[in-house]
Amino acid sequence: MPSEPSEPTVPSEPAKPTGQLERDAADELDGSSPFDAAHPGPEQPLPPLRIVLFSRTTGFRHTSIEPAQKALASWLDSASYTLRTTEDAGELIKRLPESDVVVFLMTTGDVLDAAQQDAIEHFVRDGGGFVGVHSAADTEYDWPFYGELIVAWFESHPVVQEARVVVQAAGNPVVSFLPKPWQHRDEWYNFRINPRGRAEILLSVDEASYEGGTMGKDHPIAWRREVGRGRALYTALGHPDEAWQESALLQHVEAALRWAGHRVDAAPTLMSDD
Repeated sequence: MPSEPSEPTVPSEPAKPTGQLERDAADELDGSSPFDAAHPGPEQPLPPLRIVLFSRTTGFRHTSIEPAQKALASWLDSASYTLRTTEDAGELIKRLPESDVVVFLMTTGDVLDAAQQDAIEHFVRDGGGFVGVHSAADTEYDWPFYGELIVAWFESHPVVQEARVVVQAAGNPVVSFLPKPWQHRDEWYNFRINPRGRAEILLSVDEASYEGGTMGKDHPIAWRREVGRGRALYTALGHPDEAWQESALLQHVEAALRWAGHRVDAAPTLMSDD
């Protein structure tokens, strides 16, 4: 992977705005998955969404991992979420039975052994959620099931710069709250394949608004799909340290967590090329 420029650390944590994402949506699963108990009917209060952030790296390590962990811990209130962080693959697997969503937070390289890979596959297929952030697409290239989760692996990137993010699914509660357009500074990944047609595209980046894009007019940067009874969502955003001080990015990740954790009932629909 090409060497990436370091970003300055911004120590302050974001203030959580009033009236952020609604937390009263519930999704009641069918069948007898172990995840059913975590998603009661609408008459019952929802338990906190149980999230584990996994950030092991065996390749390039982003300086923004720690700012992201701190920002998410501050942003996600303790009444609605429980958040655990680990870089130990064994600890990650031990936590699966008590987790609703696993986040690969800027992981790189080969981070799981074969038995651990099997455990993650069973977790997702049985109803668990997966969210991949930024260099999660630069992870586990030789694991076929991970390809089902991530859909498109990293290919290259230009220097960090501002660009125009386009909301592709404007009526979808996962991204409907984002600015239109959204001017955002990040490291804009080019991917080995275009995920359109394999997943629902949530966000794209306008290559006319920055330099170094190689995917043309259709350049997705966030998408989602269902895998078995589980849900998988990937976002390419989050490289700069200071990006994790931006409320729009934190709302974007929170919405991803809630959808992956079956707290937002919005079924994926493959989008057209328009």
